Amino acid sequence: MIPEQDKTVCFTGHRTIMPSDIKPLMNALDRMIQLLISEGYTTFLCGGALGFDMLAEEAIIRARKNHPHIRLVLVIPCREQSARWAADEKSRYNDLLFQADDFIVLSPHYYAGCMLTRNRYMVEHSSRCICYLFTMRGGTMSTVRYALQKQIRVDNLAMDLVVHNSALLKEDAAWNYTFISRFAGKNAGTVLSHPFQIRKKKWNHMWKL
Repeated sequence: MIPEQDKTVCFTGHRTIMPSDIKPLMNALDRMIQLLISEGYTTFLCGGALGFDMLAEEAIIRARKNHPHIRLVLVIPCREQSARWAADEKSRYNDLLFQADDFIVLSPHYYAGCMLTRNRYMVEHSSRCICYLFTMRGGTMSTVRYALQKQIRVDNLAMDLVVHNSALLKEDAAWNYTFISRFAGKNAGTVLSHPFQIRKKKWNHMWKL
């Protein structure tokens, strides 16, 4: 079932997460999901990938215990998504599929570009995007760019964590941030971020340009 777009939010983030970021990121996800629920979002789309996707899915399941009206929908790029994963990763993935309220499989088989199709599907059926983005390359950056092109609000949880030095972050205003890559000639685009005040001074100090 295709969800109502204005009440739907999608999640996108890197597969590799620094060990020191995992616990803070879990806490940030819990806070963000509570905020989204308070703002009327009821459907949460996740791609079922390793890393951030699974953390987001587990956070939504935690929140659903106290908010049984919300729905976790997994958008699967192909049935073979987990074919090459390790046994423990497959077990975790299968458990999340079982606990999801619904799932959408976009292709019976893997093909080049199926992940991109999955990411664009989620953006096109959402009115908000929550990301964990700290590098200017890869599928997460591509998804964020696409969401910005569609004029969908993007909240970047990486802004609230201590992340790598691969990207510089410039604060334009309380809710507006521009990502500037050391390796790019121009700004990647404006990304809205929910600012947790405890981190604000640290960001201003760490990311002076």
